[in-house]
Amino acid sequence: MSSFIDKSPLDIGERSSQWLTTKVIRYESDVAGRVIEIPAGFETDLASIPRSFTALIPVNGKHRNAAIVHDYLYVAKPDWCNRSMADSIFLEAMEVLGEVRWRRMAMYSAVRVGGWLYWRKCSKCEH
Repeated sequence: MSSFIDKSPLDIGERSSQWLTTKVIRYESDVAGRVIEIPAGFETDLASIPRSFTALIPVNGKHRNAAIVHDYLYVAKPDWCNRSMADSIFLEAMEVLGEVRWRRMAMYSAVRVGGWLYWRKCSKCEH
């Protein structure tokens, strides 16, 4: 059964939109069939929500840990994970965290439609 083995304490980075994990986060995913481990010190912006939508979908909400896992998969691009799987893991993790269905589906749809831009850009990310 999918579950967060560890939940992340976060620390603010140098920019207000930058967050750093302060310890390892482990998420066991049924979609991936494995435990995903995000290292301490990983930089995330949590959920990338356009400012005009933050009243409905906060950047730092119940889905926070799912967003961290998703950001990590987009940056690290493990050999076993493509963009579609990363997005499916994001959807799965939001459900595990108890995020309401309409918000899960809105966020999942947004990454399916626009995530390719960051996925492509992030091929040059440093990890």
